[in-house]
Amino acid sequence: MKVTVRIDRLTALDSGEATAEPYLWPLFFKVDDGSFAEVLASKITYGSLPRAVVTRRGIDPDLLLQDEHRSEGAFSAPGGGHRNLPKMSSGDEVSIKRTWTTEVAEQSGLLEPGEGIVGLVVVLFEEDLFPTHGRVEDEYGRFVDAFKKRTERAISEAIDRDAAGQLPFKFGFRAEKDGNARTTFFPSALEHELTARLKKLYRGTLIDSDDFIGACVWVRSTAQLRIKPHAALSKLWTPTTGSEEGSWRLDMTISAS
Repeated sequence: MKVTVRIDRLTALDSGEATAEPYLWPLFFKVDDGSFAEVLASKITYGSLPRAVVTRRGIDPDLLLQDEHRSEGAFSAPGGGHRNLPKMSSGDEVSIKRTWTTEVAEQSGLLEPGEGIVGLVVVLFEEDLFPTHGRVEDEYGRFVDAFKKRTERAISEAIDRDAAGQLPFKFGFRAEKDGNARTTFFPSALEHELTARLKKLYRGTLIDSDDFIGACVWVRSTAQLRIKPHAALSKLWTPTTGSEEGSWRLDMTISAS
C-alpha cells in the first residue's frame, strides 16, 4: 500500500506574544513486514529468540534481512532545528508542506494484513533565548532515536507475545476507542509521555528558555486506510492542554492509494 503523510499548515490562534518564533520537530514512521523482519533477525542474532521459533513457522532466519525483507526507510526525520518555520503573530497561517510517501509492505506473510501502520510524531516549540541552535538539533536527534527504540520495542513485544503461535504476527496498534487488550502501541499514551517529558526539557535555567507548545502522535493502520483512504487531523494546543506559549492548530493528512 502506498501512503502519503503530510503536515499541511500551522495556525497561530494566539501567538502568546507580539511575534512568536515557532519551530517544529517532525518524524514520519511506519511498521510493516520489513520492520518485523529486522527485529526478528536482531532477536535471533543476539539470542533472545530461538531460531526454532521462526523456522517452525516456515521462515528461514538467514533470509530475513535479504533485500525482499529489508525495511525501506521506516523512519524519516526531515530536521528539527530553530527557525524551520517563519515568525508568526496571532491570526497568521503558514503552509508547511512537509510530506513523506512510503510503501507499507504486507506481502511476505510476516505481518497480518491490516496490521501495518503509518503515521507521524510532531512536537512544536517556540524559540526564546535558550538553548543554542546546536543543543536543539542534538535534542531533536535524541527524540528521534528514542521514538525509534520505542517502536522497535513494541514490535519486539508483539513478537514475544505471539512466539508460540503461527504466522502471521499481529502488531497490536490500538486506536483511540479500541479496547484491544493485546495492544503494544497506543498513540495517545505515547503522546502523553512526550508531553510530560518535553515540557521539562529546557527548564532549570534563569535564562528565558524555549517554550513547549504541544506534541502529537497520529497513526493509521492499513486496515483503517482500506476502509477510508483519506484521513485529516487538526491538532489543537492551548494552555489547557499544556502549551506554555499561546494557542496553535496544526493540520495534517494521511492518504493511501
